[in-house]
Amino acid sequence: MKYVIFGAGSYGELALDFLGYLRVLCFADNYAYGKELRGKKIISFGELKELSLEELIIVVASGNYSKEMEAQLIANHMTKYFIFHDYDLRIDIEVLPIYALNKRIERVSYNRILSCGNVSKYHKIAVLGINHYIPYLLSEIAIQNNYKNIVEVISHTDTDVRQCMGIPVVTWKEADKDFDCLIVNEKRQLIDNLEIYENAEGDFDIIDIYDADFVEPSFYHPELQKYKDLYKGKRIFVIGNGPSLTIKDLNTLHQHHEICIVSNMMHRAYNQTDFRADFHMMCDQDGIDDSQEELNKISGNLLIGDGYHVERPDHVIKGIQYYHDMFRPFLPNYPKFSSDLSKGLYRGGTVTYAALQLAAYLGAREICLLGVDNSYLKESTAEGNHFIKNYYTEEQKKKYKERYKVIPFEADNALKAYEAAELYSRKHGFRIYNATRGGKLEVFERVAFDSLFED
Repeated sequence: MKYVIFGAGSYGELALDFLGYLRVLCFADNYAYGKELRGKKIISFGELKELSLEELIIVVASGNYSKEMEAQLIANHMTKYFIFHDYDLRIDIEVLPIYALNKRIERVSYNRILSCGNVSKYHKIAVLGINHYIPYLLSEIAIQNNYKNIVEVISHTDTDVRQCMGIPVVTWKEADKDFDCLIVNEKRQLIDNLEIYENAEGDFDIIDIYDADFVEPSFYHPELQKYKDLYKGKRIFVIGNGPSLTIKDLNTLHQHHEICIVSNMMHRAYNQTDFRADFHMMCDQDGIDDSQEELNKISGNLLIGDGYHVERPDHVIKGIQYYHDMFRPFLPNYPKFSSDLSKGLYRGGTVTYAALQLAAYLGAREICLLGVDNSYLKESTAEGNHFIKNYYTEEQKKKYKERYKVIPFEADNALKAYEAAELYSRKHGFRIYNATRGGKLEVFERVAFDSLFED
């Protein structure tokens, strides 16, 4: 698939540089044909009509006459085109996805993100979301796959636009759900109820243009693939540190040899119980800093978000394993649920959400939450918010208060994450139950903890 730039003036030269010299076949012009521009042949409009247009995308490039040139294309039944504007040069600033790498912001081209998503393997592709730059996305799909395999553009808002580059524009209700790939082309906060699309019926993959972390190889942790389905078909407990949890509960889990995932300062209860977790997760840098000596002594698998390594490269903790912590400022709709630990876990406002993703990756048939109260009585460091006294040391309390002014726990953010987990679990054949005594989390079906161990 190649571009033909319709317009051999200064705008045409801008378009040539922007689109990429090797991707442009030639120029076409109503007047300046028969010459060359920057080593590219300029053909007439009549010659353009004679070309095999199936393998070409026409780019209208004119500062003053683009509307007239567009009308010329339409009159000749040419629909696979778009209009180039000088402000298109700002695409990298305005819409291209970003990720943070070594404290720098990196922008990702459509070329790279679609290549990493292996868009070439699909046969029926739909795109969700329309913005000014969608022609560039559609063109890149056509270049890496085939224009004929793009079946529709889906608008999640009301629009009068009924086609884009000759591809029909439809609503989700009108969409043919028989595609095998849905490319999400808008940031999550701009699409109301994105979970409707992510959890829709149908056997299709999703490439989220703005979920850009997966294109960076340095984020991958292939060594974690050893945990895939390690406990397939088993029950796994994900244990929070809320005030409803008791040492007796931990003893019960130990006596019954349950598979358990814990987080944060759970190790500070280990002097009161023989319980030891199979997996211990942490992503809070200050908590890790304040627990280095203790973490060096714990057994089990210690998984720490890799943002810690970037910020504290000189700190060494025995037995540490990094996973990519896909942290996002919390958005109005549901966070994603990762299916691949080696590529990363989404934080979703609470480390417990990352633990749920880990449990699913381990192959759990049932995940039971315990001690996940989903509420704080006061500030997060206040006594009574956790199941043991001195969960935070006095030094920690003072430091956190000075640094963060003790930000209250935002239960609504975590609630969205739990709702996303419940939707994902039902779609993917496992269940999440809440065995917490009391608390404010009602997303998951409740079960009585003690009843889980009755003969």
